Amino acid sequence: MFINKLRFIDNEKQQLYFKALASFLLPFFTSDYYSNELDLQQDFTSFQDDESYLEILEEGLNHCEDALGIKLGIQDLIGLTPKRWKLCLVCGDPFLSYDKFNKSKICYSTTYKRFKVGQGTYFKAAQEGASKCYM
Repeated sequence: MFINKLRFIDNEKQQLYFKALASFLLPFFTSDYYSNELDLQQDFTSFQDDESYLEILEEGLNHCEDALGIKLGIQDLIGLTPKRWKLCLVCGDPFLSYDKFNKSKICYSTTYKRFKVGQGTYFKAAQEGASKCYM
Protein backbone atom coordinates (compact mmCIF):
# COMPACT_ATOMS: atom_id res chain seq x y z
CA MET A 1 0.00 0.00 0.00
CA PHE A 2 1.61 3.23 -1.06
CA ILE A 3 -0.83 5.37 0.95
CA ASN A 4 -0.39 4.71 4.66
CA LYS A 5 -3.75 6.21 5.66
CA LEU A 6 -5.57 3.52 3.66
CA ARG A 7 -3.58 0.64 5.12
CA PHE A 8 -6.12 -0.03 7.89
CA ILE A 9 -9.19 0.08 5.65
CA ASP A 10 -10.59 -3.19 4.34
CA ASN A 11 -9.47 -4.38 0.92
CA GLU A 12 -12.84 -3.87 -0.78
CA LYS A 13 -13.01 -0.20 0.25
CA GLN A 14 -9.41 0.33 -0.89
CA GLN A 15 -10.33 -1.08 -4.30
CA LEU A 16 -13.35 1.21 -4.53
CA TYR A 17 -11.23 4.22 -3.60
CA PHE A 18 -8.55 3.59 -6.23
CA LYS A 19 -11.14 2.67 -8.85
CA ALA A 20 -12.95 5.98 -8.18
CA LEU A 21 -9.70 7.97 -8.25
CA ALA A 22 -8.54 6.35 -11.50
CA SER A 23 -11.92 6.84 -13.18
CA PHE A 24 -11.86 10.51 -12.16
CA LEU A 25 -8.32 11.14 -13.44
CA LEU A 26 -8.42 9.19 -16.72
CA PRO A 27 -10.59 11.71 -18.64
CA PHE A 28 -7.83 14.31 -18.12
CA PHE A 29 -5.27 12.16 -19.95
CA THR A 30 -4.67 12.89 -23.63
CA SER A 31 -5.69 9.48 -24.98
CA ASP A 32 -8.75 7.27 -24.57
CA TYR A 33 -7.03 4.03 -25.57
CA TYR A 34 -3.61 2.64 -24.71
CA SER A 35 -1.91 -0.25 -26.46
CA ASN A 36 0.90 -0.54 -23.90
CA GLU A 37 1.73 0.55 -20.36
CA LEU A 38 4.57 2.82 -21.42
CA ASP A 39 2.18 5.08 -23.37
CA LEU A 40 -0.15 5.23 -20.36
CA GLN A 41 2.70 6.08 -18.01
CA GLN A 42 4.08 8.75 -20.35
CA ASP A 43 0.60 10.23 -20.62
CA PHE A 44 0.40 10.43 -16.83
CA THR A 45 3.83 12.10 -16.74
CA SER A 46 2.66 14.77 -19.18
CA PHE A 47 -0.50 15.17 -17.08
CA GLN A 48 1.71 15.71 -13.99
CA ASP A 49 3.64 18.42 -15.84
CA ASP A 50 0.42 20.30 -16.56
CA GLU A 51 -0.01 23.39 -14.37
CA SER A 52 -3.55 22.34 -13.39
CA TYR A 53 -2.42 18.88 -12.16
CA LEU A 54 -2.55 19.65 -8.43
CA GLU A 55 -5.91 21.37 -8.75
CA ILE A 56 -7.39 18.41 -10.65
CA LEU A 57 -5.87 15.94 -8.19
CA GLU A 58 -7.36 17.86 -5.25
CA GLU A 59 -10.73 17.82 -7.00
CA GLY A 60 -10.39 14.05 -7.51
CA LEU A 61 -9.60 13.53 -3.83
CA ASN A 62 -12.66 15.57 -2.88
CA HIS A 63 -14.74 13.48 -5.29
CA CYS A 64 -13.52 10.27 -3.62
CA GLU A 65 -14.15 11.74 -0.17
CA ASP A 66 -17.75 12.58 -1.10
CA ALA A 67 -18.33 9.11 -2.55
CA LEU A 68 -16.54 6.96 0.05
CA GLY A 69 -16.00 9.17 3.10
CA ILE A 70 -12.19 8.81 3.08
CA LYS A 71 -10.32 12.11 3.38
CA LEU A 72 -6.85 12.31 1.86
CA GLY A 73 -4.70 15.27 0.92
CA ILE A 74 -2.24 15.73 -1.92
CA GLN A 75 0.63 15.14 0.52
CA ASP A 76 -0.72 11.58 1.02
CA LEU A 77 -0.26 10.81 -2.68
CA ILE A 78 3.51 11.21 -2.82
CA GLY A 79 3.77 7.61 -4.00
CA LEU A 80 1.47 8.23 -6.98
CA THR A 81 4.05 7.79 -9.70
CA PRO A 82 3.67 6.91 -13.39
CA LYS A 83 4.69 3.31 -12.62
CA ARG A 84 1.50 2.92 -10.55
CA TRP A 85 -0.58 3.11 -13.73
CA LYS A 86 -1.01 -0.31 -15.34
CA LEU A 87 -2.98 -1.94 -18.13
CA CYS A 88 -5.00 -4.99 -17.11
CA LEU A 89 -3.77 -8.18 -18.78
CA VAL A 90 -7.34 -9.49 -19.05
CA CYS A 91 -9.51 -6.54 -20.12
CA GLY A 92 -6.83 -4.02 -21.21
CA ASP A 93 -8.28 -1.17 -19.14
CA PRO A 94 -5.98 1.25 -17.28
CA PHE A 95 -5.98 1.00 -13.49
CA LEU A 96 -4.03 2.25 -10.48
CA SER A 97 -1.93 -0.42 -8.80
CA TYR A 98 -2.22 0.15 -5.08
CA ASP A 99 -0.41 -2.88 -3.69
CA LYS A 100 2.76 -2.42 -1.65
CA PHE A 101 5.23 -3.77 -4.19
CA ASN A 102 3.42 -2.51 -7.32
CA LYS A 103 3.16 -6.02 -8.80
CA SER A 104 -0.54 -6.04 -9.81
CA LYS A 105 -1.19 -7.12 -13.38
CA ILE A 106 -4.95 -7.63 -13.17
CA CYS A 107 -7.42 -4.84 -12.44
CA TYR A 108 -9.98 -5.02 -9.67
CA SER A 109 -12.90 -3.69 -11.71
CA THR A 110 -14.61 -7.05 -12.10
CA THR A 111 -14.40 -10.52 -10.65
CA TYR A 112 -12.77 -12.84 -13.12
CA LYS A 113 -13.80 -16.44 -13.61
CA ARG A 114 -11.24 -19.08 -14.43
CA PHE A 115 -11.73 -22.35 -16.25
CA LYS A 116 -10.67 -25.72 -14.84
CA VAL A 117 -9.60 -27.72 -17.87
CA GLY A 118 -9.73 -31.13 -16.18
CA GLN A 119 -13.24 -30.64 -14.80
CA GLY A 120 -14.64 -28.44 -17.56
CA THR A 121 -16.06 -25.90 -15.11
CA TYR A 122 -15.59 -22.25 -14.25
CA PHE A 123 -14.72 -21.05 -10.77
CA LYS A 124 -14.67 -17.63 -9.19
CA ALA A 125 -11.11 -16.44 -8.66
CA ALA A 126 -11.67 -13.84 -5.98
CA GLN A 127 -11.38 -13.69 -2.23
CA GLU A 128 -12.78 -10.80 -0.20
CA GLY A 129 -13.30 -8.78 -3.38
CA ALA A 130 -9.68 -9.09 -4.52
CA SER A 131 -9.09 -10.65 -7.90
CA LYS A 132 -6.77 -13.64 -7.73
CA CYS A 133 -6.58 -14.09 -11.50
CA TYR A 134 -2.84 -13.68 -12.05
CA MET A 135 -1.92 -14.90 -15.50
